[in-house]
Amino acid sequence: FQSPRLRAAWQPWRTRARGEVKSVAGQSASTLLTKRTMFSLRLIGLLCFLASANCAVYEVEDSVLLLNDSNFEQAIKDHKLLFVMFYLPFVDDCQAMAPEFAKAAKQLEDAGSGIKLAKVYASFEGHLSWEYVRGIPTLMF
Repeated sequence: FQSPRLRAAWQPWRTRARGEVKSVAGQSASTLLTKRTMFSLRLIGLLCFLASANCAVYEVEDSVLLLNDSNFEQAIKDHKLLFVMFYLPFVDDCQAMAPEFAKAAKQLEDAGSGIKLAKVYASFEGHLSWEYVRGIPTLMF
């Protein structure tokens, strides 16, 4: 700040006459600012943690949720209506179905539908494949 007046306005704990730091309840202004800043940072961190604890993060590709072993069960809990495709990208039927599946997901999303479309890469997700897949592609609602 160029002018002392502006500097005083932005630093209200400084006295205008001598440039000294006022004390409040026996604590210096810098200590008060540090405590306030630390309290604010802790509060923000706690709020971020609480917000992230209740919501799962899903990767999305062409409006289709990408699920894996770690988030599959949570996705079932989070979405009442979930249509899942277990696929392998090198299988001809999966290659033919993928663009139509993405198109359907986009249309449902644009319409504000509660139905979510998701896909699971069956080769990488061994536990899910073992439990749910009997053939490729497998579709489940």
